[in-house]
Amino acid sequence: MDKGKIEIFFDYITLLSIIIYSHRTLIHVRDEKNAKFISLNHILHAKQDFRKLFKSHTLWAELWNDLEKENEESIQNFFDILFPTVGTQKSPTFDCNGDGNYKYTNPEAKHKYVFPYHQLYRWISSNSFIKRSFNQNNFSFDDDYLDLDPLYQEIYRNHSKVPPKTREYQEWLFKHQNPMTCEGKRFMEISINDWGFGSNMLHLSRKVMLAIKNGYIAIIQRRKWVWASNGSFCKNDTSFFCFFEEISNCTDYYYSKKPNHNVLFYHDNKWPSPFHYVNWLNDLLKDTPMYKHPDVYLFYSTSQILAYLLRPNQRLLKWMDDFVLNNSLNIDTHYNKIDVAMHIRHGDKGSEMKLVPTMDYVKALKVIQKIEKRKNLTVYVTTEDHNAVKELKDKVKDATIVFYDQHRENGGYNNFKRNGEYITLVTMMNLREVLRAKYYIGTERSCWGYMAYMLRQTAGFHFSDQFFEVGQQKCISVCHCRKIGMPRSAPNSWGIW
Repeated sequence: MDKGKIEIFFDYITLLSIIIYSHRTLIHVRDEKNAKFISLNHILHAKQDFRKLFKSHTLWAELWNDLEKENEESIQNFFDILFPTVGTQKSPTFDCNGDGNYKYTNPEAKHKYVFPYHQLYRWISSNSFIKRSFNQNNFSFDDDYLDLDPLYQEIYRNHSKVPPKTREYQEWLFKHQNPMTCEGKRFMEISINDWGFGSNMLHLSRKVMLAIKNGYIAIIQRRKWVWASNGSFCKNDTSFFCFFEEISNCTDYYYSKKPNHNVLFYHDNKWPSPFHYVNWLNDLLKDTPMYKHPDVYLFYSTSQILAYLLRPNQRLLKWMDDFVLNNSLNIDTHYNKIDVAMHIRHGDKGSEMKLVPTMDYVKALKVIQKIEKRKNLTVYVTTEDHNAVKELKDKVKDATIVFYDQHRENGGYNNFKRNGEYITLVTMMNLREVLRAKYYIGTERSCWGYMAYMLRQTAGFHFSDQFFEVGQQKCISVCHCRKIGMPRSAPNSWGIW
């Protein structure tokens, strides 16, 4: 056999070996016409084959189950493909140009706090105040005005833990909503609905986005809210502001003066168009690795606006702190001390999405155990399904499962009406632990889960920490969507469905 034939023969044997090896591990992927099997090794080692994969909804829990069998290097390669790294930041929103060589420098001064106002730090620590000498109408936002928890100084000044240009966006938003004078300003009065809490907040953020994009100061309607009803905590204020800070210093002016011009009322329950982010956002983000696409801008804007809207007031902070004193998890619950937060959405959500079995969430947990190189992780569970907690406690023996023993149920709107205030307080307690934990397992198909994911980007300081989707999503990052040739360049959920 001559040399050429020998080389061809060995090339054939090599190719055959690769094919055999790459099919040792299989993932089941559903497709409208038939079932397909694909190899995880194609994802890990053959980037060119990306567009052949995940062409229809895939239960991501199955992928985590398969990924857990790979070595640490392969797992890291997988995440590097889905979530490009730029400097010290890693994000599903970053552009993907094939080699990951981005020219990006963080323009924010390291000595400055991420947020210019103290209330945005409250999810991380209750010890966040503003010095008495501060004048709210002085917009210099000098860091000397802030009196923040010294335990978190390094985190509060680390701009890589939040989306690019967060300080600039939040400073602009605060100034817009809290002007030097309210005279002559334009206002948009926004209603708040009695839907589920997560969908309510996403809807509210879109309305605020519409207002500020068109130059209006957003004013949330003061009315009885189902989520603040039937309890003693909100007996003096049954509105949104029973739990959260006022969103504008013009609210009292607005209701006392009742201006009959320059006012727009938005009391409709319909979702605004998803493209009402501020006109200057493209310029703000142009020198960052954020993918330049409307859905990414919506994702970014939603995370920023939710951080501003959901600033817990002092009464809510005290309630949560007192609750922890009386119902301790017997573990350290400070920032990043809980390894994993797991949000299990069952109950009535089954009418809107395929419910993910409890033990499928554990498949993502096993990948995190490999990333962390240790088994005994602390896992905080939030769910309305008490059987899910029991199943985890019974079956997961190599991790510590913790939860607050609270009565929770999904009884629909009538249950909200009967127990709205209590449900909200419990929800906020669970949200705080989700925002503080290092990793997050859940699904974006749950509005509450999506809201928590958004807040983790900003108020939770977890922009670069991976989110583990376990539900049905066609793609979960910009790079992933583009690599597989999706018609959309960003995950469907980023457009809030």
